[in-house]
Amino acid sequence: MNCILCNSDKSVLYQRRDDDCIFKCLKCGLLFVSPQPTKEKLRQYYKDFKPDYLIKYKDEVIKKGKAILKIVRKFKKNGQLLDVGCGYGFFMEVARKNGWNVFGVEISPLASEFARRNFGLDVFTGQLAEANLGENYFDLISLQHTLEHLPEPLKDLSTIKSKLRDDGLLVVIVPNALSLIARCVKINWLCLAEKTHLFHYSKSTLKRLLEKSGFCIVIVKTFEWDTQRVLWALKSLIIRKNKSMQDTVTVKEEASSFTEKKNGFLKSIIIKIASPFSWLIAKLGLGAEIIAVAKKRL
Repeated sequence: MNCILCNSDKSVLYQRRDDDCIFKCLKCGLLFVSPQPTKEKLRQYYKDFKPDYLIKYKDEVIKKGKAILKIVRKFKKNGQLLDVGCGYGFFMEVARKNGWNVFGVEISPLASEFARRNFGLDVFTGQLAEANLGENYFDLISLQHTLEHLPEPLKDLSTIKSKLRDDGLLVVIVPNALSLIARCVKINWLCLAEKTHLFHYSKSTLKRLLEKSGFCIVIVKTFEWDTQRVLWALKSLIIRKNKSMQDTVTVKEEASSFTEKKNGFLKSIIIKIASPFSWLIAKLGLGAEIIAVAKKRL
């Protein structure tokens, strides 16, 4: 498989998995899964997928959503918003309360039904290309931990560009493949075990992807998980040493159980000590997640 960013056919095996492998492009550094799963295989996975653990992070999603809207407010205060991969609709609900008219696309039937039933949100169940969306209609389109799941990101970003108004904004959040924790643990980075993470981006490869798709970068930076989540990631790494790569859900559940224990006096001390370092890590571009804000190249 040639690299989607630079079309190079030179790559090196980064990690071997049961039925596929992760390769690293030797020219641009993009990490990608090969062979890529079919759309039907992905659809079946999300049909059976029950992401109940995401509800545990509702408060984090809401907090992050408010932070996103604060950034966007410098350019746009409200308008038509599309959330691609909207999950349970927590961000959409936050945006609606802040004056946005919201619409969502979500491939998981369970998650999209939750958003409709609990918040009365307008959510299409399926893939982006299947949704009947207006051209040049949206003022803001967001993909939060969605882009890394898309098997054809260039094609989907082209579709997204056509849905944005000329002065519209795109917000993308993805895990940082060159974060401090990813550099430290290398092939044990938890995101590599996610079977539906098809591409793994760094700041440079994400920027290159967006620019190749016809966008101009407004902001690209990293931010760190709160320290609670850093502890969760470290615990995940420890557990993974004794688990197979296929036990991702088990690892998440065991790690969450660890970080949610009430008798965590030592944990609370660690959080207070580590918080300033999390801020510094993000400033150095080594944060766990990347946020990019872009606009259409006219």
